[in-house]
Order: sequence, then C-alpha cells, then structure tokens
Amino acid sequence: MNSYWWYRPSRIALVLMMPIAFFAYTASNRFYQQFGAFNAITGEDFFLAWLSIASFAAASWFGEVLNTGPRKQYAFLRGDNYRPLLFVLVAVATAAALVLLLPVLTDPQLISRILQGDTGAAYLARDKVDKIPGVTSQQNLFSLIVVLLMLRQHLTGRRRTKGENLVLGFVIGLAAVKAVLHSERLALIELLLPLGILAGGMRRRSIVWGIAPILGVVALFFFFMITESLRSWAFYADNMDSLFEFALARLIGYYITAVNNGAFVYNGGHSYFFPVLSAGWLWRFPIPGLDTYWASITGATVDPETLLAGLNVEFDNISGIFAPLIDFGPVGGVIVWIILGYMSGRLFRRFVEGDVLGLILFPTWYVGVLEVSRVLYWGDSRYLPPLVISLLVTLIFKPRGTTSGRRQATSNRMYQGTLQTSAKTGLPG
Repeated sequence: MNSYWWYRPSRIALVLMMPIAFFAYTASNRFYQQFGAFNAITGEDFFLAWLSIASFAAASWFGEVLNTGPRKQYAFLRGDNYRPLLFVLVAVATAAALVLLLPVLTDPQLISRILQGDTGAAYLARDKVDKIPGVTSQQNLFSLIVVLLMLRQHLTGRRRTKGENLVLGFVIGLAAVKAVLHSERLALIELLLPLGILAGGMRRRSIVWGIAPILGVVALFFFFMITESLRSWAFYADNMDSLFEFALARLIGYYITAVNNGAFVYNGGHSYFFPVLSAGWLWRFPIPGLDTYWASITGATVDPETLLAGLNVEFDNISGIFAPLIDFGPVGGVIVWIILGYMSGRLFRRFVEGDVLGLILFPTWYVGVLEVSRVLYWGDSRYLPPLVISLLVTLIFKPRGTTSGRRQATSNRMYQGTLQTSAKTGLPG
C-alpha cells in the first residue's frame, strides 16, 4: 500500500499539533475575546502540551519504523460473506441516521429556513433531532462502510459492483445532508478522509497526493464557510466585514479555543486518575444511571458548562491534548500519549504493509490524529461503534497457518495479482 509523508502520525504531530498549541499559547486576549474567552494557557501548560505532542510523535515514529518480521498472510473474505456484512452495516447505519434526522426531514419549513441561512433554524434543528443512546450512535458506522467499500478488491479479490458504487454515493450523500441539516460537519469529514487515504494508497504515487494536505485545507475552509453561512453568519454579519473573514476566524477559533479550554480545565486541578475525558463513551454508554455512578465514585463531570464555568467561552470543545493530562495528571497523561503514539505508528505500519487490521482500522483512526488539538476523537462515543466493529471484522481473517500449501499459494497469487492490477490501472478498487 502506498503512503505519503502526511500519512505518518508522527509528522502530523509535528506540523499540525505543535503549531496549533503554539498559536493557542501566544494568542492575545483580544483574539480570545471574540469568542467570549481569555488566554488561560500558562507557561507550564504550554510545556506539558508540547511534551505530550513530542512524546506522541516519538512513540509514533518508533511504531512506524519498527519491523516485526514478515507480514501474516490472510485469506480473502468470500463474496457471500462480504455482501451480507455490508448489507447489515448499511441497514443499521441508515436506520440510525433516519431516526436521528426524521424530526427535521418531516418539517419542510424548518429545512427551508436552514437553507436560507436562518441562524435560529440551525440550532432549532440540532435541538429537535432524536438522539437515542446506543441507537442513533450506530450512524457512525458509515465511516467503516466507506472503508469496506474502498477495500472491496483487497478483501474479496473482486472489484466493486455498480450497486456498491451507488451505495458509496448514497452514504456520502447522506453524510452531506447531516452536515447541513444537523450542523454535523465532522460526519462528512469522517467519510471523505478515509476514502482519500485509501484512494491514495491504492493508486500510483503522484505529486497531487503529495500536496493533498494543502488542497485539503483549502477544501475544508470553503466547506466550513458554506456551512457556516447557513448556520451562524446571519447573526454576526453586521459585525464582520466579510463572510470570508468570519469563516477564517471561526475555523481557527475552533482549534485554538479548544486548546485554551483544555488548559483552563487542567488548571482547575482536575486529576481523577480515571478516564473521564479520555473515554467519554464510558459516560454515555446506554445504561441508566451509569453517568451518575461514575460521578459518585470519581467526583468528576463531563458537562462542558460546569468544567468551563468562569471562562464564558462560546466554543466548548476541550482539547484532546489536555484530556489525558486532566484525567491522569502530568506523568500519567504523558504515558497515555506515548501509548497512543505507538498504537498510531503501528497502525500506520500495518496499513502500509497491507495487513488487514491496518487496512481497515488506520483510515478511520487517522481522523483522530488530525482532530487531537480539538477533541480526543478515539475516546469519544461517536468513534466507539466503528472501532469495535472494525476489530470484530478483522477476526474474520484468520492467519493461514492451518491452510494447505496449495490454497495458501493460490491466495497469495490472488493477492499479488490484485495489487498489480491496481498499480497498473491506477484504480482504487
């Protein structure tokens, strides 16, 4: 599998996470005031943030370059197993998305107001959706579905059918609808980013994919500007010179204020020695009274309004950089970052080697690498369904240790033929 410099988590840590932390630390109070906040990052906070990022980068680099020996060979997933698996995942994710969006989809007047840029309509739509713990969260399986569709040829030895291409288009289209009607931009990014990583990995190496981060940032900005024009521009238009300036400030603000929020909570003396912010899914698991139980034994809360009381910030994300530091203290937090860095590096390595776990899990895991400055995506409840199901799917692929030599040789030839065909045609499969 091909890779480019920006596929490596260690390099993303150095070229993205560190600069964001630096700008958050050096930004003036005047900058933060436009978001209703002030600069809460001390010199110690900045040092711990950089130490955490550097630890992640070093551990990731070690995992990226470590050679653990020959790659295990895996059997192809039979087509009659692949199709039912895909059907179940698509059906479950689509049903969950429809349950979530149904109150909005059945209100044409509200949709019209959203498309006209009515600020109040966007927030009304978010409050109107039906979030059912353990049910609507299954819509997040769409990212795994995109990965399985892109890996169709690698997993089964056969190309995607026209029907499967339509499913891929449907999934991306539904995510775009969620981005507009539910103000859930991440839902679309979660699909397009893994798709791009796999498409680049299966094509011939090219300059375009080498500069993809630059193109991606530009595309992200215009996507953000379009959605923000529907969401909140009307409210701020009288105080801003242009939509472009407004969108740029908001986009930067999302990441910078998240780091500032993390430092603010950390300075509040929170060290629970329990995964409060590092594993948000523990608090949102669909068991009645579970969050109350965790709060009673830890004295912790995951409510942003409570944690950020006194900061009066408009954006309430708490940076993933500080989440382990808040939960486990400075020493424990850095150790967590070393573990996460090594895991990220190993997943990258297994992806490049064509290992099934790396192929299936790394593209979605990579979203978390890019989002670290804003949130700890890997511990969020939205990533739990694709993470768990990805691990279960890899169990379908058994090492060929018990396979006859003839079957193993045949499967190896099939796999090599698949890679050669992809390389010659430049098609992602």
